[in-house]
Amino acid sequence: MGKLKFIIGGFSVIALIGIVYLIGSATNLNAEEVYYGKVDEKRKLTTIYSEDDQHDFGNTDNNKEFKSGDFVKVVYTDNKGVIVETKKVQENDIPKEIRNKIN
Repeated sequence: MGKLKFIIGGFSVIALIGIVYLIGSATNLNAEEVYYGKVDEKRKLTTIYSEDDQHDFGNTDNNKEFKSGDFVKVVYTDNKGVIVETKKVQENDIPKEIRNKIN
């Protein structure tokens, strides 16, 4: 009887660890990260900034809707794997810390 309780307890601990891991993974993958950047003279958005990070946006051609000097907000999810939203914003909509990094 003592051996059976030990086995059931062991499986319960393993199952609990698995559930916590899955919940933690799902939470981190769905977390949104907000970045801001400024479109350069070539109408490219090369580097974007958040409060504590800097990210290379790369050479993407989906910036055709933005003009040189526009400020852009980029929302990522899935650990910078999926762009949820890219839109033009006013300079005063950008937090001061990030605005200082951009300029």
